[in-house]
Amino acid sequence: MKEKLPIIVSDLIIIAVGVVFLVLGIRDFKEYMAENTLSDAERFKKEYSYVDSDNSYQYLSNKEIKNFSMGTNILLIGDPLDSWTQILVEPLDRVIKNSQKKIYYIAKDNLSNDKIGEQLKITEFADSLGSPTIIFFEDGKVERIMTKSEIYEDLNSIPIEYWTDERFESFRTKIEDALNIEN
Repeated sequence: MKEKLPIIVSDLIIIAVGVVFLVLGIRDFKEYMAENTLSDAERFKKEYSYVDSDNSYQYLSNKEIKNFSMGTNILLIGDPLDSWTQILVEPLDRVIKNSQKKIYYIAKDNLSNDKIGEQLKITEFADSLGSPTIIFFEDGKVERIMTKSEIYEDLNSIPIEYWTDERFESFRTKIEDALNIEN
C-alpha cells in the first residue's frame, strides 16, 4: 500500500490540475464569447473611454470592405494608447452623429499587417500615417487625408485640455466640408 500512495497522490494532483485548467478554460471561453457579442460601439467604448457607448464607430474588417467602398465614408486610423486619439474620438463622434454616418475604425498596428490597407489602396503610404489620421473616401477612393497636425492646431497643449468650443467648431467645419455635409 505504501508503494501505491505516491502514485495515488500524483494521480490526484494531476486530476486537480486538470480540473483547475478546465474551470479556467470555461471561464475564459465565457468571457471570450461575451466580448465577441458586444456591438462595435460597445467594443470601441472599452478601448476609448471618452466616447459614449452609443457612438458612431464601426471596426473595419474584411467583411465591411465591400460596403465601405460603395459610398462616402470616413476612416479613423488610431491607437488606443495615443492620448491625442483618445481625446479625438469624442468630438469626432459628436460631429458625425449629426450626419447619421458611421466612422470606420482601424488600429494603426493592424493597418500594415492586414489586407484592409491593400484593399483600401492606402498601403503605399500606410507607414507614414500616424495616430490619429482621418481619411475621407468617395466611392472607394481617397479624397482627403487629415493628419494629426491638421486635426490639432496646437500639439504643444495638453490633449485633455485641447477641445475648447472654438476649436471644436473649427474642427466640425473641417469635417463637414470634407464630407460635404450641410449644417
